[in-house]
Amino acid sequence: MVHLRFSDVSTKKGCFNQSPRSVSFSPPCSVSRSYKQSRSPAQQKLAGVSRVLQAAPCFTPSAPKDVSMSAASVPAPRDDPKWMRCHTELVAEANTIAQEHADTGDDLNFLFLGDSIIERLRGTQMGVPNSWFLDSHDVWNQVIAPLSSLALGISGDGTQHLLYRLLNGELAPRLDPKVVILMIGTNNIHIPAKFNPQNYDFSSLEVATAIRIIVNLISQMYPSSQVLILGILPRGGPTDILSPSIMSKIREVNAELENFANEMGGNIHFLDCSGVFLDSFGNINQSLMQDFLHPSPEGYQHLFAFLIPFLNQLLCFSS
Repeated sequence: MVHLRFSDVSTKKGCFNQSPRSVSFSPPCSVSRSYKQSRSPAQQKLAGVSRVLQAAPCFTPSAPKDVSMSAASVPAPRDDPKWMRCHTELVAEANTIAQEHADTGDDLNFLFLGDSIIERLRGTQMGVPNSWFLDSHDVWNQVIAPLSSLALGISGDGTQHLLYRLLNGELAPRLDPKVVILMIGTNNIHIPAKFNPQNYDFSSLEVATAIRIIVNLISQMYPSSQVLILGILPRGGPTDILSPSIMSKIREVNAELENFANEMGGNIHFLDCSGVFLDSFGNINQSLMQDFLHPSPEGYQHLFAFLIPFLNQLLCFSS
């Protein structure tokens, strides 16, 4: 059982008054992470410059040298009116919160971006309240929301869909979060047919490249924000014959993202949370991930218990 008690956080300046007072969690296996604890001189200069308010409309995705662009890196909406309505609502919410913070002078500390793993924290599916996710929403409200946080996620999204969302308003110009937490890519690893009419089959390098492009866009829009890339979480149950190949690809993508964070340094960070959800045999603990894909309410508690100390440090860096 995870017991969480957190000290107050200022929404104006600085980091938490102290580290979480009681966070008892030890992952059952080792958890790799790439984490920079100092800011480069270039990043210190970036913190003082004005925001690039027109960055998103001028942004052109580009892949690293020797890597060909794939559909995973090309911004694309989903052909679903419910999806577009949900995206439009998230844009409106982001701009409303940006205006509120501008009016009060308060800061948005944490912006979470992603797919259903993020959307379930809102208690919704494709923007519609869902009673199945109320307990997960309660975890968000009790643990993260009080720290001045916003979650923007849409179920079923891949990297190409998130790119479209970010380029079309969800990165509100005046939102200026201190820390952006990115979790995306699982729907590019193993894509259900209803979300994949083009039958995309993305390689691990193509998925990692798309996530790099998303990070570059976030950094261009919010140059003084810290960006934390969360590794793709484990997925697949013991009866799923595809599980070994899916897990292998996930490990490859996460390794690419860890290398990327190490290369970039400065305000780009990577954290692999896989160990939170695995038992001593390397299998998914079903009490923490009941469908072998999404964290359960208890799984979210464990995830946040693991995340909070790192978010605290990043918040200090951005002050």
